[in-house]
Amino acid sequence: MVNRLIISTLVLCLLSLPIAAQDYVDQFNNALKENKKVASLIDQLENRSSFKNFEKKSLEKVFFKIHRKVLKEYKKYSEITSTLSNGEYDCVTGTALYAYVYQSLGLKTEIFETPSHVFLVIEANGKKYLIESTSPLNGFLEIDKDIKLNTTNSLGILVADETDALTNEVINKITIKELAAISLHNKAAKLYLERDYVSAVRTINEALSIYPSARSVYLKKLISRHI
Repeated sequence: MVNRLIISTLVLCLLSLPIAAQDYVDQFNNALKENKKVASLIDQLENRSSFKNFEKKSLEKVFFKIHRKVLKEYKKYSEITSTLSNGEYDCVTGTALYAYVYQSLGLKTEIFETPSHVFLVIEANGKKYLIESTSPLNGFLEIDKDIKLNTTNSLGILVADETDALTNEVINKITIKELAAISLHNKAAKLYLERDYVSAVRTINEALSIYPSARSVYLKKLISRHI
């Protein structure tokens, strides 16, 4: 009983601590901006005359080059630092990398999420392309030609709700900031599975302070049941 009281008190203290969530977003962005391998890759692509017109073939080459040079192995709950250092990636970190590279090359990018996945759409010369980072062989597709994708009428906001389940089955447009929050969510999920509930609740609170998504509210409820 005493031990349980101590743990509960500790958790309450953690919940009241100032959250350095913005620091995490900055670290997430800076990891992409300051990585020498990524910077070198962007320089090489910018200097290629064949890339200047943003033709489909050139954009597709970027997709495959990133997989050859950076993304090596799919691993659930990957963090951006491990993606850039040893090539372990998931849909969150892979999408963040592609978004950063294509943005740096001057393309319009849009990041979309569903309750269980994220992906990228890029636009050039009036054409849109789907970038599926977790499919190294078939992850570059032209929308409305190779694939149909309706993101116009299905957009919504995956915001926190009071239910006990994820019911917001929508596609939602987000930014790299929200990707950082989803990465924190995944970290909290991993800690939860490892039964480190105190670290998990602290991490999910950081994620919620950046992006109050329904998935994170639901995960927090799951974690709280063990504290």
